[in-house]
Amino acid sequence: MTRTRFLLTLLLVAILLRLFPDRSAFIEQVAVGGAALYCLIWLGSRFLGRYRLRRQQDRLAAADAAEYRDYERELADIRARTDESSPQFQVELSALHERHRDMLTRKFGAG
Repeated sequence: MTRTRFLLTLLLVAILLRLFPDRSAFIEQVAVGGAALYCLIWLGSRFLGRYRLRRQQDRLAAADAAEYRDYERELADIRARTDESSPQFQVELSALHERHRDMLTRKFGAG
């Protein structure tokens, strides 16, 4: 709720209390109940958003871990097949890094 909506709601409650002093207890109960309901909905949506974000991060971390295992296996295969000083090794290593660039950037950062 924006500050303007909040202030307008308070103004409306104050006007209703002035116009209907005999129903002030009911108006206050409705106002407090509405505020409590708003807070519960706000907290629920905030919790749900954080929960979804955490689940998404966990799924991405699991996928990255599996991809990193594949990367290490492919790297070991390249090292076993070619000599590390050969140009072919550098070409295959560059291709391997390019295939797994996104995962490597998330795991080790840019650089």
